[in-house]
Amino acid sequence: MLIGLGLALWIGGNTVASRFGLQPIDPLPFAWLEVAATLFSLFLVVLLLVAQKHEDELNAHRDTLTLELSILSEHKIAKVIQLLEELRRDSPHVQDRDDPQAEQMAEPADAGSVLAAVDANDQQ
Repeated sequence: MLIGLGLALWIGGNTVASRFGLQPIDPLPFAWLEVAATLFSLFLVVLLLVAQKHEDELNAHRDTLTLELSILSEHKIAKVIQLLEELRRDSPHVQDRDDPQAEQMAEPADAGSVLAAVDANDQQ
């Protein structure tokens, strides 16, 4: 709204000055107004690109943090399953049985292979 008001004052002031026989600062076709609008547009585009780059960097940091938290949680869950399996084997009150799925879940995932899979997916 402020820009529109400035444009109206610019055009109106120059038009009124030429009608009253005064020398307008920027006579028709308002060449200085075009230059000002072009520079304003350039500054606005640069501002938007910088803001977008900053937002992309924040998103990348957020994604990395989420991945690290997921890997940490997965390691903790694997450790809990491992401890439960040991408790089941060591406790005389619990029937001992072979559970291959629990043994598989007790192994933490290899973070390197997960990152390699993510990188391969990003490159596609």
